[in-house]
Amino acid sequence: MAGAIYPIFVDLAINVKPNYVSLITPSRWMTKTGRGVSDTWVNEKINCNHFITLHDFTVATDCFDNVEIKGGVNYFLYSDKYNDMCDYTMHQNGIAVSQRNYLNSYGLGIVVRDSMAMNILNKIIAIEGQYYTTNNFADLVGPNTLFCDCAKGILNTSWDGYVETRDEEHNIKYYLNKNRVKCGYAWIKPSDMIKSYDVVNIHKVYIPEAGGSGTDANVLGTPFYGEPGSICSQTYICIGYDTKKHNFSKIECENIISYIKTKFFRYLVSIKKKTQHAFAQVYQFVPLQDFSKPWTDEELYSKYNLDMFEREYIESLINPMD
Repeated sequence: MAGAIYPIFVDLAINVKPNYVSLITPSRWMTKTGRGVSDTWVNEKINCNHFITLHDFTVATDCFDNVEIKGGVNYFLYSDKYNDMCDYTMHQNGIAVSQRNYLNSYGLGIVVRDSMAMNILNKIIAIEGQYYTTNNFADLVGPNTLFCDCAKGILNTSWDGYVETRDEEHNIKYYLNKNRVKCGYAWIKPSDMIKSYDVVNIHKVYIPEAGGSGTDANVLGTPFYGEPGSICSQTYICIGYDTKKHNFSKIECENIISYIKTKFFRYLVSIKKKTQHAFAQVYQFVPLQDFSKPWTDEELYSKYNLDMFEREYIESLINPMD
C-alpha cells in the first residue's frame, strides 16, 4: 500500500521550526482510518498538544466546492511553543460546534470528531469500563484478506475461478459481489482455498467491506448470515471468524445481525468510520453484548442510560436498516 504524502509535508513544515504552522489536510488521519498513514504518526500528533486550533469539515465540499475527499478536510494552527488543549471546531451540516479539549481526550487513541459522541462514550464506559482498549466488537471482525491471497490474486474481488452451479467438485459456497453473479454467490473447490480452512464450517456473519461514503446515514452495508460450508470474497468481511475465541450458533449470528442493524451500533461505528471502508478498527467503540438474545435500540439506549437528547441525536443521524 502506497503511503499518503500529506504527513510528509506536515512533518517537513514542523521541522523547519517556524513560530507557527498552518496547513490543510484530509481528516482521515484523526480517526486512524487514513490509508497509508501510520498509527505511530497519528499518535505523535494527537499526543503532542501543539495544536492551537483545528477546524474540521466532515464533508469536504463544505470547504471546497466540487471536491470529494473521503472523511472530510481540516485546517489547523500549530506551534511547537504551545503545549495545551486545542480549540477544536467541527463543521457539519452547516453547523459549527466548538470545544476545548486535548485531541487524544481520555486516551482513546483517536480524535473524537463528534462532540456529542464523547458524552455517549462516557456513559458506555461507565457500564463497560475501558472496553475500547480490549474486548469490543472489533475483536469479532476478521481481516479483509481472511480467505484471499492478494499477491496471487486468488479469491480476491476480481478472481473468477468459480462456477455458478454447484457440482460434486465445487461444493463450497462463495459469496461475492452481485455485479459478478446476480444471485450474490457461486461455488468453488476446496482446493481453491489456501488458508482459513477452519472458518468454512462454522456459523458466521458477512458484512460488506465497503459501505456508504463515510458520512452517510446508513454507515454500513447490510449484514447477512454465513452458513457452514461458505466463505466470501474481499467484497465482504467475516464476523465471528476466529474459532479459537468464539464459535457462534445460527441463532447467535442472527442476534449479532439484529445488533448491527440498530442505530446505536452504527452510530458508534460512525465515530471512526470516515471513509467507505469498514475494516475491523472502525468497530472499536462498539461494546459486546449477550448474543443469546436479539437487540433493539430502545434496550441499548436504556442499558447505557442515554437521555432523550442523546437518543434523538442518534435517531436523527442514522437511517433505519431493514
